[in-house]
Amino acid sequence: MVRRMGAAVAVAVFLLGGCVSAEKQAAKVPAGKPAAAQAAAPGTALSRQALGRKLLDVCVYGQASVKDVDRQRMIADCRCAADTAMKGLEGDSFETTRSGGLTPAQRTALNGGVAACFKPKAG
Repeated sequence: MVRRMGAAVAVAVFLLGGCVSAEKQAAKVPAGKPAAAQAAAPGTALSRQALGRKLLDVCVYGQASVKDVDRQRMIADCRCAADTAMKGLEGDSFETTRSGGLTPAQRTALNGGVAACFKPKAG
């Protein structure tokens, strides 16, 4: 009886492991691009809300590699930077590049937002 239960447990663990790894593979986001950059097809128009999210994602992705940073403060500062950048961009529909990245005007607006919102660490 113990032998049968051991075999059944081994089969169950094997099947569950396969299901979990399949879910992880399906949910895996390719490295190197923020989620918002992958969401829109290259060369298509983005809504104002989608561009704001993309700017936020690009900011967070860029700041995530900075060492010794308070993550909650970084996210709040990136939200501020994205909102500030959106104030400098006019219109309700925005173009995307073929690579899925930001256009030069969008990058300039985001850099201005980062400069305005990120405060040097007091120390």
